[in-house]
Amino acid sequence: MTKKEAAMEAMDQLLELFDLAPELNFGTNQGWAPGKLFLAGEYAVLAPDQPAILFAVSQYLHCQVGISPWPGRGLLQSNLPGLEDWHYERANLYEADSAQWRYVLAAMQIVEDLVEAVGRPLQDYRLSIDSQLLADNGRKYGFGSSGAVTVAVIQALLAFYGLVAKSPLMHYKLAAMAMMRLGSKGSLADLAVNAYGGWLYYVAPDRGWLQEALANHSILSLLSQDWPSLVIQPMSAPADLEVLVGWTGVPASTDNLIDQWQDRSGAAYQAFLSSAKETVQAIKTAFETGDSLAIQSRLADYRHLLLQIEKHNTLSIETPALRELVTIAQAYQFEAKSSGAGGGDCGIAVGQGQGLKKELAAAWQAAGITLVELEIGAPQRPSEEAGN
Repeated sequence: MTKKEAAMEAMDQLLELFDLAPELNFGTNQGWAPGKLFLAGEYAVLAPDQPAILFAVSQYLHCQVGISPWPGRGLLQSNLPGLEDWHYERANLYEADSAQWRYVLAAMQIVEDLVEAVGRPLQDYRLSIDSQLLADNGRKYGFGSSGAVTVAVIQALLAFYGLVAKSPLMHYKLAAMAMMRLGSKGSLADLAVNAYGGWLYYVAPDRGWLQEALANHSILSLLSQDWPSLVIQPMSAPADLEVLVGWTGVPASTDNLIDQWQDRSGAAYQAFLSSAKETVQAIKTAFETGDSLAIQSRLADYRHLLLQIEKHNTLSIETPALRELVTIAQAYQFEAKSSGAGGGDCGIAVGQGQGLKKELAAAWQAAGITLVELEIGAPQRPSEEAGN
């Protein structure tokens, strides 16, 4: 098969997954990705066939991409901490010492590999990142900026090359491949929420299969086929379910906490996985039946599971600040737990109706815990805001 024939075959595959939008070609284009939080399933979701429930938050990361005015060069900019303006050279773009830009570069490279596979020419960019996933003091809430930046850059670059995904699954898969290339240790669950928004029931893909497939199959082939074990199922929350997020003001590192978790083979670990799966599936059923009380009860169950593995593995999942967050929430008829890896960042409280929300927020504030005002996030910002 000639190079031209291979590109034509790849284009046929591409058109099954993406719509062409030539009017967007090389124009200024946007990508938006909401932040995420775990309701339940943390730590367990790292194991095969283990579910989790997550939701998007109405704070977003925005990427804007336009064509560079400098031939063979471009500019990357961001308001995220540690990301200084970078005037890159195309000739050594992916070999340059630019670890702080690794998520952006991984997203750029996966899209460019896709574009090159169909014989399209590459361009250089003026690319800017504007994150709302930060507090006023510039510290991160723990809403998953690395995943959000990966998805938002992929969205914006696809549009820049005139490609509109027919499903958010394409954004998830491209972002997951980019993260796997970086050696991610996570479940890739944040990427699903960044791409889909709303509430999600999630089971991670078979990581071993995905790693091997990345080495042996084209990007288009991986986009076209089902991924073993992967489940991404949007859900609707009960109308009376009230979800509050409290921020402790202390940052945490997911990878560091995962690295500290040594015992993932013994009987205690298997018991945790069994109980975690049953609890998460029970929460899913409660969502489907609109049973907010059952969600509260099962959320408390999952917190106790996390406390057990924390003790067994000598981790610091529920810090003193998070423990106080939980205790205060329970006093106001909410159930609460850490969200995500723990060790700081945010806790989540679940209750019914608006009854004691103000009182709980005031009590948290008195204890040095900030109520983060947010709603469940859509997969992207409304179009009228996207151009702002």
